[in-house]
Amino acid sequence: MEYIIENGNVFADYGKARVHVGLVEKTETIRIDSETVADVVYLFDLDAGQYVEQSRTERAEPLPPPEPSPADRIAQLEEENALLALELAQTQIRLDQAEQEQAELLLTLVSEGVI
Repeated sequence: MEYIIENGNVFADYGKARVHVGLVEKTETIRIDSETVADVVYLFDLDAGQYVEQSRTERAEPLPPPEPSPADRIAQLEEENALLALELAQTQIRLDQAEQEQAELLLTLVSEGVI
């Protein structure tokens, strides 16, 4: 078997068959720790018949925060639900007060003969 490079692609030539190996150059991102990743550039080495690391660039990329557990999510939703229920009750009280004020105003207008 021999390796051939054509148009930026690496092929393994088995005589009667040719198999695409990949691009001549490839980049992989690997996690170093919870805050850092490294972008590693590899070039295919025809003599070695494998990819060889050419460069490595580290950069900050923190892990995303973990998803809350189902119990934590339920507790959060229950808290949100309680706050929404309180807000609804307060809105209903304001509506009732406004309706009461309008009824009193209407009664005053009728009793004074305005309407």
